[in-house]
Amino acid sequence: TEIYTLSLHDALPISAGEAVAVQKTEAGVKAIVDIPSCGAVSLVPAEAGASGDGAEAAVSVKEEGDGYVLENSQVRATVDARGEVVSFVLKESGREYAAQPMNNDNKPTSTSYRDTLKSMDTEEHIDLAFYRPIGYAWACLAKKLGVTPNAITIASIFLGIGAGIAFYFNDMWINVAGMLLLIWANSFDSADGQLARMTRQYSRIGRILDGLSGDLWFATIYVAICLRENHTSDFFMAHPWLIWVIAVVTGICHAKQAAMADYYRQFHLYFLKGEDGSELENADNLKKKLAELSWSRDFWKKLTMTFYTNYTVNQEATTRSMQALRAELRRRFPDGVIPQSFRDAFRVKSLPLMKYTNILSFNWRTIALFTSLFLQMPWLYFAFELTVLNILLIYMVVRHERICKMFTQQLKDGKY
Repeated sequence: TEIYTLSLHDALPISAGEAVAVQKTEAGVKAIVDIPSCGAVSLVPAEAGASGDGAEAAVSVKEEGDGYVLENSQVRATVDARGEVVSFVLKESGREYAAQPMNNDNKPTSTSYRDTLKSMDTEEHIDLAFYRPIGYAWACLAKKLGVTPNAITIASIFLGIGAGIAFYFNDMWINVAGMLLLIWANSFDSADGQLARMTRQYSRIGRILDGLSGDLWFATIYVAICLRENHTSDFFMAHPWLIWVIAVVTGICHAKQAAMADYYRQFHLYFLKGEDGSELENADNLKKKLAELSWSRDFWKKLTMTFYTNYTVNQEATTRSMQALRAELRRRFPDGVIPQSFRDAFRVKSLPLMKYTNILSFNWRTIALFTSLFLQMPWLYFAFELTVLNILLIYMVVRHERICKMFTQQLKDGKY
C-alpha cells in the first residue's frame, strides 16, 4: 500500500508521498490516481501525511489464518494464501468491494443503485430524482425473474404506443391515462439500461432497440395529434394537410435533436470512462461489419445494422470538427491510449453542454407535451420542438464544434 499526499498542486506522474491534484466538492475531497492491479492506495491530507521511509508505518500487517490483513485508517484488505484480495472494505461506509476474489473474471455478486448509472456528468436531475430510482427497482425485479434488458425495451414500446393512442382522444381523463402510460414506458426505458449494466448484458442490438423504442412512441404520438387536430380544430379542419406537413418537419427535427444529444453524450463518456464506458461508434467500422453480413442469411441483423450505420453516418456528417479531432487523436496516439490530461481538459469543456443534451432528450419534451394536452392544444408541442429545441440544437452543435477545433489545434501544436 502506497501513501499519496493530497494537496492542490499538479504533480504527475505520481509516486509515493508526492502531491496529487484534488477537487473539493460537497461530498469531500476527490483525486484521480492510478491503482495497480489488485492493489490499493491510501490518500491522506498533505499536512498530516507521511512520505518516504516513514510511509509504511501508516499500514498495519498481521497474519490471519493462511493469509494476511492489511489495514490503515481508511481501508481493511484481506489477502488469502494465494495472494488474492478476498475482502476490501471501506471503513467509513462499511461497503465491501470484494465479496469474492478481486483478481478473477467472475461477475460481481451485487450492484448498487449508483453502479447502474452511466455517469453523474450526463444524468439529468429529473431522472436522478424520479426515473432512475424507479428504473432500478424494475431492474432488480427483472434480474430476479430472469427478464432480459431487450424484453423490457420491447415492453416499453407497447406502453409508449398505448400512450400515443390515448392522446388522440379529446378527453382529459384518457389523456392523463396516456401520460401515466408514457411515464411507465420511460421508467422501463431507464430500467433496460440499468439492468444491462447490472447484469453486463450489453449488445448493439440492445442499443438499436433502445433508440427504436423512443422513435415508435413519438411516431404514434405525432399521428395521434394530427388526427385529433383534424377532428377538433376549426383551423386544421379547414387545412387538413397542414398539420401533417408540420408533423413530418417536426419529426425530422426531433430525430436530429435526439441523435446529436446522444452523440455528444457518448463522446463525453468516451473521455470520462474510456471505450468500455461509452457507446461511441465509428461509421467506417460499422460499414465493414455491415458488408460482412448477407441479406439471405442475416436479413434482420443486416436490416438493423443498415439503419444503425446510416444513423451514425448522419451523426458524423453533422460534426466535421469532431471527426477532425478524432482523426488527430488517432494520428497522435495510434495505440489508442489518450493521455489523462487531455481527457480531463476535454471533460471540463464538454461538461457544460451536457445540460443541453438532457433538455433535448425525453423529460423536457414530455413536460411540453403534457402542458399542450392540459391546454387542449396539442399542436403547441410541435411549435415547441420546432422553435425552442431547434435553437438549443444549433447552439449546442456550434459550441461543441468550436471546442473540438480548439483541441485539434492544440494537438497539432504538440500539446498533451
